[in-house]
Amino acid sequence: VFMLHGESSLDFNLRVFVPSPAEIMLLRDRLNRLINKAFAAEGIEIPFPQRDLHIRSNDLAVLQTLQPGTVIKGSSGPEPVTVTTKP
Repeated sequence: VFMLHGESSLDFNLRVFVPSPAEIMLLRDRLNRLINKAFAAEGIEIPFPQRDLHIRSNDLAVLQTLQPGTVIKGSSGPEPVTVTTKP
């Protein structure tokens, strides 16, 4: 059933009969994998929104809130900066 237009998606609701509640997670995993495989075979890509983060200063407090490995491009120079904060 076509449910709605998402932010970057078309959202469908697929309903199937499950013989036992114990099989729900296994069946959901198998269905999702088969759907992804079928999409890939047809060249259908899932759109994931891209977010750009613009830092206007070299505020250390802001940088420390980012997850390790976050890449920041272009705010303080032409080269990307990778954040490597300590836990």
